[in-house]
Amino acid sequence: MNKIVLITLLMLVLFGCAGNLENAADLSVINPPFEGIDVPFNTYQIDPTTESTIQTERGTVIKIPANAIVDENGVLITEEVDINYRPFHSSAEIIASGIPMGYDSLGQNYDFVSAGMFELTAEVNGQSVNVKEGKTIDMEFAAFNGNDGFNFYTLDETTGDWSFVEPSTAVENERKIEQIQDFRDDFIIELDIDYRANPELKIFDKMSWIYSGDDTEEDPTKNPWIFEEKWRDIQLSAIDADQGLYNMHLKSKSKTLDLTVSPYIEGDEATYLAALNDGILALNEAVETRKDEELSLRMQANMVRKFSVSSFGICNIDTIRRLLESEELFATNANFNIKNQTINEAGKIILLSGNEKTMVSRHDTNWPQMTFKADEENTLLFILPKNEIALCGQSEFNKAKKNPDYEFKFTDYRKIKDLEDFENLLAGL
Repeated sequence: MNKIVLITLLMLVLFGCAGNLENAADLSVINPPFEGIDVPFNTYQIDPTTESTIQTERGTVIKIPANAIVDENGVLITEEVDINYRPFHSSAEIIASGIPMGYDSLGQNYDFVSAGMFELTAEVNGQSVNVKEGKTIDMEFAAFNGNDGFNFYTLDETTGDWSFVEPSTAVENERKIEQIQDFRDDFIIELDIDYRANPELKIFDKMSWIYSGDDTEEDPTKNPWIFEEKWRDIQLSAIDADQGLYNMHLKSKSKTLDLTVSPYIEGDEATYLAALNDGILALNEAVETRKDEELSLRMQANMVRKFSVSSFGICNIDTIRRLLESEELFATNANFNIKNQTINEAGKIILLSGNEKTMVSRHDTNWPQMTFKADEENTLLFILPKNEIALCGQSEFNKAKKNPDYEFKFTDYRKIKDLEDFENLLAGL
């Protein structure tokens, strides 16, 4: 089932497994729950003496001003700097990071609903460096959740406390729009063609084309005059239809031109693959390359959230989830039956509820009552050693609603190989 799940993450600081379940070491503030599975960093090299702009594959833009990075003694860095960046957009990424998601305000404990997090660090020769006092790094953070009511927070990695910085509003990702238009201008050939000689293409009478010839000097992207010429006659003939190769013969009052082209359908991958399955289009190297470029642009977030950071570290775009304000709740003093053993101490527990993307996290030394929304589909995941996950579903929650002291029985066990495997597991619940 392809749906985004609401996830309540209860990351408690002791892993109390008995019997043949291994005891884990004391958890730190940031503690990935899986062994050897974490969200990787992307690293970008910059010259710190000049202004740098980094654009990531999901649409985040990081702007680092010149002379803004110093060492631990405040000395300006002039040699190449490694900028390390990793975003946490999906539920799986946020869980795998092990970053705490609880927020204390005026003595009240709240759960965060995340619209995305990121970690940004910098190094020179493996040594951490800092943002110079008085300097800031401007960011346009990719926003896949464009709702209002979110705020920008930074994390104290020593205490686990989040600090409110400012409200956050999502705006249209104008850069994505411009880049898609630039892609069209650079690679898409749109001409008025008579398809009567090629009935197999008539269904795509508004089809676009891209150049797929070997002679780069004939590439229309390098010859803008081609699009300025008034072509009076356009003829299309197949060179190798099985390979998606056609000859486009163009004739104007004073010029003729032959181009090797391939049919190209703009849009999402599903539309593209459907056309392939209909036997209309054929993959070739030129089409494949351009499709990869187009898809990478279209996969960027449609919205961004703009803000500035004055230090490296972990930041979050969140709103507070006030679970206890809901009228549709039930609570139970939960124990867990894992492989026929009763576990009643704190552990690595993940609650999945409903189909809205929400992340919530707690770090407590004592086991609290398990509180759930009664009007949503619920699933519990218990993370075991060696990347094994135990699951129990709605039938257990239906029983727990009537019992103030309920033992959840886990009967479904899964092994997680990597982050993609975990993504797929969550998507299927």
